[in-house]
Amino acid sequence: QRQRDLERWIAWIRLTAVVFAVVQVAIGRDYPGGYEARAWTATAVLGVGSVVLFVLARRTWGPQGQKALGLAAVAFDFAAVSAFVLIYSFERAGPIRQLLFLPLIEGAVRYGIPGAFVLTALSAPVIAASESLRENRFSIRGYRYDYVTLQLGIELLMGLIVAWLLLRLERQTDVAESRAAEAERFRDQLGRRADVLEAANRCARALSSSLEL
Repeated sequence: QRQRDLERWIAWIRLTAVVFAVVQVAIGRDYPGGYEARAWTATAVLGVGSVVLFVLARRTWGPQGQKALGLAAVAFDFAAVSAFVLIYSFERAGPIRQLLFLPLIEGAVRYGIPGAFVLTALSAPVIAASESLRENRFSIRGYRYDYVTLQLGIELLMGLIVAWLLLRLERQTDVAESRAAEAERFRDQLGRRADVLEAANRCARALSSSLEL
């Protein structure tokens, strides 16, 4: 149930991201030749995929189907974000690489600490390629390895923090649920003992009323 609720909530966020992407592409300026068409193509693919994932998230799946859906959703989100990062590499100092934080957080929320490590590792070639494209376009500054390592380091730290907070929250939730179940068991036991005591009192009253001196 937790996974289904999470999937449906992320599906709503993904649809909101489509609207945000449409606005950002529309107000963008100084596109080089062909880049604006690529941006609209990536936005269209994001929109279609978001609708499909939204419909699939509304259905009820078994454990294996839910895992497969979650993995497909993370892969799609990472691919979509990577496409935008590479397309907008023509900007000299744009914050487009920060989009990689989104699938990173999603992976950490879904899979914990392993998800944070895997998404950070997958984003490494994307960041390196983006920096290479910028270096080819603005060759005056050269390839900045420190930009790549800085982005990866921030991603890893952020992913670990999110994963740790999620793990702590899940543990607290499990403790609360176990205590609630224990309290319910105690309540049932207390109810049964009260029933036994009431039955014993009725028997005692019936017996005492039938006694003769």
